[in-house]
Amino acid sequence: MRWSVVVLLALLSATPASAQTPAVGSWPDLVRRLRDTPAVRHKPTPSTAAANLAITANLAAIVDEGEPNNDVSTADSVALGDRASGAINPAGDVDTWFVDLTAGQFVSIDVDASQSGSPLDPILALLAPDGRTVVAFNDDFDGLDSRISYRVPASGRYFVVISAFGPLAGGPEFRYAINIGTVTCGVVGTEQEPNGTPATATLTAVGFD
Repeated sequence: MRWSVVVLLALLSATPASAQTPAVGSWPDLVRRLRDTPAVRHKPTPSTAAANLAITANLAAIVDEGEPNNDVSTADSVALGDRASGAINPAGDVDTWFVDLTAGQFVSIDVDASQSGSPLDPILALLAPDGRTVVAFNDDFDGLDSRISYRVPASGRYFVVISAFGPLAGGPEFRYAINIGTVTCGVVGTEQEPNGTPATATLTAVGFD
C-alpha cells in the first residue's frame, strides 16, 4: 500500500500542469480572440461560442500609418474592423488615428506591441470629436499592452492616440498594431421593480446590456 501511494504521488508530480485558459465566451476569451484574429479581407463566419457577447472584428484591412500624424489635424483614417499598424519613431513620437463611431456602439481598441515582441510600452487615449477631451485612457491592460472599451454616447469622429511610456522610448523597432472592433450584446436585460436594494436587485449576467 505504501509503495502504491509513493508511485501515485510520483506520477502526479511528473504530470505537467495544464495551462489555464479563459472560459469560452468569457471577457478574457473574447479579448484574446479579438487580438489573435488574423488580418483578412473578407468577413469571417461569426463564432457561435459566444452567442450572448461577441466582439466584431471582421478585419477589413491593415492600415499603415502615414507620417506626420502627430495630432488630430493630421490623423490617419481607420474604420471599425481595421487593424492600424505603425511605429513610435523617433522617441517622443505620437501617432493619431480617427474613426467614425455611432452612438450606442461599444467599441474595443486593443493594442498589440509588447505581447508581439515589440519593445514598446504603449499608452492609449481616446479623444472626443472636439479633438481635445479625453474620454478614455489606458496603460498596461494586457501586460504592458493597452486596451480601451468605451460606450459611444454620441455619433461623431473620435481620435485614437498612441504613444510610448517614457520620453526616451521610441525607434523603428517600437512597432504596434491597434485592433479596432465593437462589442455587441446578444441579450438585453430588463429591470424588474422593485429593485432599490441589494435584496431586491434584478438578476443579470456578464454580457447583458
